Amino acid sequence: MSAGRRALAAVSGRRVARARVVDPREVDPDIELGSLHATPITVVADDGVPLYVEVDEFDPAHAGPGAKRRPAAPPVTLVFIHGYSLNLDCWHFQRAAYGGLVRAVYYDQRSHGRSERSSEQHATIDQLGGDLRRCCTTSPTTTPWCWSGTPWAA
Repeated sequence: MSAGRRALAAVSGRRVARARVVDPREVDPDIELGSLHATPITVVADDGVPLYVEVDEFDPAHAGPGAKRRPAAPPVTLVFIHGYSLNLDCWHFQRAAYGGLVRAVYYDQRSHGRSERSSEQHATIDQLGGDLRRCCTTSPTTTPWCWSGTPWAA
């Protein structure tokens, strides 16, 4: 098992398996693509590279479609991991659909989007796993973690 995978296993603690398909038709068409943002947080990777992170917090007042009661705490913390050559804005439709329903962490991987550029020697899968771990441990929660990634990020 690589160091990156061990880092992910150490953060997760347990697995939560669920699938939800987000239909773009469920999202307000007037929301401009890439316009959904939270207050940015800078997380410094173990090699000193600043990573751009945004956290959408759970809103107990937002029960979501079909909800009979509002939970007092987020049921899960979702971490959205984009793929090669993308940035956190690629999760626009998911962000709009999940807004307020869960606690969600979005970040730009090193050398992508608003995160700083990495040296070539640190441009490795293990380093990306370490970066993900750092983003998760910097944004602690008591809920289960669930990661969502594009094919390259998975």
